[in-house]
Amino acid sequence: MGVFTPICYPTALSRFYGEAPFYPRCSYNKTAVFSRPRHLAFDFPYMQVNRKDLRSWLVFDLDQTCDWIWESDSFPPPNLIVRDPNSGSSHWYYAIEPVRTGANARPAPMRYMRSVYKAMCNRIGADTDYAGGPVAKTPGHPQWETIELHSSVYSLGELADYPFFDDYHANQPPNWWTRQHKPGQDDDVQLASRHVSLFLSLQKIAFSSVWSFRCQGIKAFPSFYNHLLSQAHGLNRFRSMGFAKGNLTHSSLKATVKSVSRWVWDNYYASSRPNLGVMNLDPSLPLQERQRLSAARTHELRAKTTKQKIVGAVKSLTSKGACLSFSAIAREAGLCRQTVAKYWHTIKTALNDIDHTPETSSEAVCHASPQPPAQPVNFGLHQVTTRFVQVNDEEITSAGVVCVARINRELDYRSLPKCRSGP
Repeated sequence: MGVFTPICYPTALSRFYGEAPFYPRCSYNKTAVFSRPRHLAFDFPYMQVNRKDLRSWLVFDLDQTCDWIWESDSFPPPNLIVRDPNSGSSHWYYAIEPVRTGANARPAPMRYMRSVYKAMCNRIGADTDYAGGPVAKTPGHPQWETIELHSSVYSLGELADYPFFDDYHANQPPNWWTRQHKPGQDDDVQLASRHVSLFLSLQKIAFSSVWSFRCQGIKAFPSFYNHLLSQAHGLNRFRSMGFAKGNLTHSSLKATVKSVSRWVWDNYYASSRPNLGVMNLDPSLPLQERQRLSAARTHELRAKTTKQKIVGAVKSLTSKGACLSFSAIAREAGLCRQTVAKYWHTIKTALNDIDHTPETSSEAVCHASPQPPAQPVNFGLHQVTTRFVQVNDEEITSAGVVCVARINRELDYRSLPKCRSGP
């Protein structure tokens, strides 16, 4: 897999055109009711800025006329300013290194991005409910005044290095789990609003079920989302509960489920069950005893995996009619020869399970192609090579492995090089 190389755009406006979604939402107002190809969406005054699963721009909505604070204060200047000449409101565009925001995206970069965004909103007085889109004023549209300041691309770390980031987090109130909550204080609100009732009900379901989905791995978020969506459809019985507006639409259900599922998946790790590990050991046991039991389990699992590899290699070589040896089994199983030699009983058991006669085994060994040159011995400093010799008499066990070989002629040791113990 090659290394990802981002495209270098000469201007910020060209980067906006190049990184825009291929089929974005767009309209003549903020509703964004149309979906058009990218080259046609640029003709609308409002369009979707970032792609669905990728955030390349931080967009801030300023309803009032704001001075250029980066000239007098330590604040990063935006890449683009798209201003309404009639009302004076504007959108500030900051080009950032792309951050994934899809279902399988890592939660830590997304939390970091949201933290930087909130700190910048607090510093410049932007609308915090805007949350960067998804639609914004289209840069370069003739209805707006577009000002391009520079074409540099910020990283989240560069934006967080400015003083406003530390000042914002130093003045934040305590987290939600440290605040006092009186039981039943949300009951009146829950009975008066369909969205709040659905939100609170889904929240309780998500808290109780997120643990089972998180145990399946980090890629189980879509399953967790679908589970909450099915629960939301079951809770959508507001018409029978006496609400005049009836049940919520499918899009409202998806929006509420997306909000609850993402927050609970990224932030909620509480559990009423103690973490006893995979072995569920008694916490009262001494630490050394628990370590000993864990080490024994680890060794057992490692040995079981090695046996499975060796048995699979023996079956594969037997089906091919190849010569069975420790080296051949080691190459087939991807293990060391010394490791395979320690599991001789496993090889013997595997061959006994296979309907393999001694004649077939002897024939496979005798007619096998010559073995390749032996590999260097592990941890050997000096290797002494020998000539190939002819094997006249071989005794082959029922397992099909050469056990005894009598060599017909002796080696001439005088022809071997002398071996030194030192370098």
